Amino acid sequence: MKKIAFVTLVYARTKKEKNDIVKTLRYLNTYGLPIFAANEKNAKYPLAQETKNLSNVKLLRASGISQRVKLAGKEAAKVADYIFYLEGDKYQFSRQAVAIILKKIGSNAKGIWLPGRTAKSFERYPKYQKIIERGINNVMSATVGINGDYCYGPRIFPAKLIKYFDKPKINIDWGWQSFVIVLGRRLKMPVKFIYSDLTCPPDFNNDSEVIKLFRLEGFCQYLIGIEEALKIKL
Repeated sequence: MKKIAFVTLVYARTKKEKNDIVKTLRYLNTYGLPIFAANEKNAKYPLAQETKNLSNVKLLRASGISQRVKLAGKEAAKVADYIFYLEGDKYQFSRQAVAIILKKIGSNAKGIWLPGRTAKSFERYPKYQKIIERGINNVMSATVGINGDYCYGPRIFPAKLIKYFDKPKINIDWGWQSFVIVLGRRLKMPVKFIYSDLTCPPDFNNDSEVIKLFRLEGFCQYLIGIEEALKIKL
């Protein structure tokens, strides 16, 4: 049985986001697996008080998205063979899919596993998000050589891939998500998808100008992550 640790980003900008994150951490804590939760250095909500009784949670701090993932990932790699990454506010996903995924990959962990949305559930997402994510999925599918939903967020991958996070000389932000997949594929790792009926989080279920900009920035960062993964000499 492979050892698995959770890695999650827990930066909250509002009280609601903080409450969602704490709810997710409490649920994940019930699995008895190590949880490395990376917050921003100067976060408005440090979360230390809210998580002090969660025995499996270790809070970490760093500046920047990819830097927080790298820090938490390096800690996870000390105790686990596999990293199960998910955003701290994905409570609905945690309750709906984490147990199923852990059971599915528990004794069969090999390569990279990506939770994804069924075609039917993807159609319920906002129009602009679908346009952006279809673009990302097309580029990722062509680069990796496997068609699938690369955009939902959570991913399970070998902890040994974290050592390559020191290679990019620029800040890749959310591009780490494409970086780790393309890199794993270059290392001949299989990529598998686990599809579920997953709904869009209420706070992002719109096409406001702010959300459009967020999606567009993510698209650009995904492309940078792909480029950086292809540059590395293996």
